[in-house]
Amino acid sequence: DKYQKNKDYSKKKHHIAYCVKERTKDRITFMNSLVKKFETTNRGKEIFSLGPHKIEGTTKDEKIPKYSSPNKPLVDKFNEFKFACVFENRERKGYITEKLLQAFLGNTIPIYQGDHELAKTLFNPNAMICVRDFESYNHCIDHIYNMKEEDIQNMLNEPMFKDNKIPEVFDITNFETGI
Repeated sequence: DKYQKNKDYSKKKHHIAYCVKERTKDRITFMNSLVKKFETTNRGKEIFSLGPHKIEGTTKDEKIPKYSSPNKPLVDKFNEFKFACVFENRERKGYITEKLLQAFLGNTIPIYQGDHELAKTLFNPNAMICVRDFESYNHCIDHIYNMKEEDIQNMLNEPMFKDNKIPEVFDITNFETGI
C-alpha cells in the first residue's frame, strides 16, 4: 500500500531506471538503443543506472546495495521512476524472477523481457510493456519514447494483477497450485 500512493505521474522524479548486476547481450543492446534514442533530443539524462552495471550515457545514481530478494531499497528507488527496464538473465519458458514483481511493487511501469506469455497471464498486461510484443527493440523504444503523459498515467493506474485479483498460483498455502 505504501507504494500505491505514488501513482501520480507528475510526482515521479525520474523517467527510466535500469538496475542489474549481470551483463547480457539483450540488456546491453536494448539499453544502448534506448540511450541513443533519448540522447537525440537531449533526454539521455532521464535514464538512470542504479546497479553495478552502468550503461554509457545514463545518469549514475547511488548504487543499490547487493541484496537478497526482496530488495526493499530497490523497490523504494523504483518508486521514483515512471519506468523500470527489467530483463531476465535469460529467456526460458516458465522462468520469471523477482525483477518483474519488484518493478510492480515499486509502482513503476515494467519494461519486461523474459517469458512474456507467462508474465501476461500472471500480471496485468495493461500495466507493463513486454518488449517481445514489438517487432524490434527500436519499435518498443519508439513506443516508450512517444508515450504521452496521459498514457503513462493510465498505465500507472492499472492494477498489478488482472481484475485486481491475485492469481491462485501465488497462494503459498495451496501446494497443488502454488509456485
